[in-house]
Amino acid sequence: MVVDADGDPHDIENTKLTFSGAENPGTVPDAGYFGIADVVVTFEDTAERYRCWQPGVVPTGPAVTWHLVHGAPVDTHVHTLAT
Repeated sequence: MVVDADGDPHDIENTKLTFSGAENPGTVPDAGYFGIADVVVTFEDTAERYRCWQPGVVPTGPAVTWHLVHGAPVDTHVHTLAT
């Protein structure tokens, strides 16, 4: 999934997001995505799977990397965001 951010991608509360792409590969995408997008989502799954996820080598570029974690209990949000 590629996300274009109209504003500062580090400030998600004040940024307009445009999601594009029909598929989320469920893995770190080709390095080329990091050069053309504002935000690249490299993980989307449950909190349980996130805890044991091993991303391997993540390409670098101007894009900000985001992880979309579903179903995380509220009391674990701070810990999940800090990792």
